[in-house]
Amino acid sequence: MIGRMLGILFFIFIGYIIFKILKLIFKAGQATNEFNHRVNEMNKSKFSKKDKVIELDKNQYKVE
Repeated sequence: MIGRMLGILFFIFIGYIIFKILKLIFKAGQATNEFNHRVNEMNKSKFSKKDKVIELDKNQYKVE
């Protein structure tokens, strides 16, 4: 009887640890995704400032 209670507690403990590990893995994946999104946004903004193309008609001109 005590052995069965210890077995049940052991399986509950193992389930809890597995749950926490899976939760940690998903949070790490989410943090990595957010970091990559921020890096991509910074790269886009950096390149968009340099590579702005201004389209003008034949009779228009722009002096900078």
